[in-house]
Amino acid sequence: MAEQLTRSDKQLLTDLAEYRLLTVGQLVTLTQQRKRTIQNRVSKLAQQRLIQCVARGYGAKLGRPEHVMSLTVKGVAQLH
Repeated sequence: MAEQLTRSDKQLLTDLAEYRLLTVGQLVTLTQQRKRTIQNRVSKLAQQRLIQCVARGYGAKLGRPEHVMSLTVKGVAQLH
């Protein structure tokens, strides 16, 4: 059984629909929520297959690659 989406979840999906691709850092800026909160929400939504997370393998930063999120077809259906 699918978990009920919160208002914050729906707003995150709406932001992804509007911008198409966003990183966690960009979502933090848009939502004014803590990074850890956004990471938890993104993880939950990805497990429900509402969003897709892809590691961006290029960039100037060392360490782990940054992930870019986008909506899946199932995520788009949640907005209608």
